[in-house]
Amino acid sequence: MVKIFRYFKKSFEVYKRNFVPIILSVLLIGIIYGLFFGLSIFALFGPKNISTIAESYRMSGEFTDFESQEFSEFLNLQNVGLFLLFIILGGITVIFLQSGFWGVCFHGIKKRVAMKTFFTTIRKRGVSYFLAILLVLIIFFVISLLLSLPASIFHPLIPIALLILILITPFFILISPAVISGKGVIESLEQSFKLGKKYYFDLILLIILIYLFSLVSFIPIIGSLLVYFLISPLFTLVICSFYIEVSVKQKPKMQIKKSTQKKRTNKLVKKSKQKREDKSNRKKLKGKRK
Repeated sequence: MVKIFRYFKKSFEVYKRNFVPIILSVLLIGIIYGLFFGLSIFALFGPKNISTIAESYRMSGEFTDFESQEFSEFLNLQNVGLFLLFIILGGITVIFLQSGFWGVCFHGIKKRVAMKTFFTTIRKRGVSYFLAILLVLIIFFVISLLLSLPASIFHPLIPIALLILILITPFFILISPAVISGKGVIESLEQSFKLGKKYYFDLILLIILIYLFSLVSFIPIIGSLLVYFLISPLFTLVICSFYIEVSVKQKPKMQIKKSTQKKRTNKLVKKSKQKREDKSNRKKLKGKRK
């Protein structure tokens, strides 16, 4: 517990030191997300229907009934297709932008950064980050699908299924900083799983704290702003700080293993070389005796 709060203290200092690039990154992601969301709604209903829905809300205080024939007349296959297209494009764009945000937080732990770090990270690690997130989403989707089958038959299993999803999260939570650090997708997944297993209880405590702090979002407007501009960046910094510390601890062990393997290889090479020399000397002695 004390160890986790030490990371929070350090992360808050980093947050203050890199306040401008962190807030600008968060704002940029929010604006782009809002733009794509607005485009998707506009594509779904069209300008005329949006004005009709807005007028309905102004008059009655409620949106048009989503199950009514009047609402269903607003939609057509082309509009739905454009809606899905903007949602997918928006999702992909936001994931790439998130890689930049993770870059600002990750590199901000060690030094003061600028917005240049945001764009540099997207250029260098954006594709790897996108593939890593996609892989994790697929894994969670498959697990959720497997859990939903028994839960749909026996409803009391739903809370247990949700609990299982939370309990496996520590194995994947460090994949983002691993990718940003320069590792490949599979290597990041492997390292995240190993570190998740080794520091499981620290990470599960961190995840519980994330969920608890996220409850602030239920406070109208202020709560959402606090989560978006303070709590979310702070937890991202905590995860990066935790990863940097535990991954550094692993490096000396890896170096010892490599040096040990190198020594063994050198010994084997020397032995084989000595054998060849001995064999050559014996042949020379035989030749002299003859």
